[in-house]
Amino acid sequence: MKFLTADDKTKWLKARHLGIGSSDAPVLVGAGRKSLLALYTEKLGLTEDAETTELMEAGLELQPGIGRMFARRTGRTLVDLPPWTVYQGDPGYMLASPDFLCPDHPTLPGMGGVEVKFVTFVQGDEWEEEPPLAAQIQVHHQMYVCER
Repeated sequence: MKFLTADDKTKWLKARHLGIGSSDAPVLVGAGRKSLLALYTEKLGLTEDAETTELMEAGLELQPGIGRMFARRTGRTLVDLPPWTVYQGDPGYMLASPDFLCPDHPTLPGMGGVEVKFVTFVQGDEWEEEPPLAAQIQVHHQMYVCER
């Protein structure tokens, strides 16, 4: 697994255009919130990447605290990634940017990814039994890219 660290968000978004990222994977199998055409035109640079919503912005602000709470409750160590990091798997077009890495899983060797999701009460029903399919696909893609 290789990783690329961009200097800023603009370069990070450009690096994500080099392949299929974890948030792209659900779209490719019909489980995402955007169309295949929207993803295709974004990857080609013909349209702008989707703008950051207020909910996404709130999640990014709360992510460090949620990570600390996860580490405290589970007793696991979380490694915060350098800003704007993209992991490149094998094959090289498989990309991922996990929120954290977790090196000390009790039964699995190596480094695992931790994905933080911030949802509102409106979305809560989608998460009641298990994570929605799109989130599951995103995490499985990250596991593959991060070799875990």
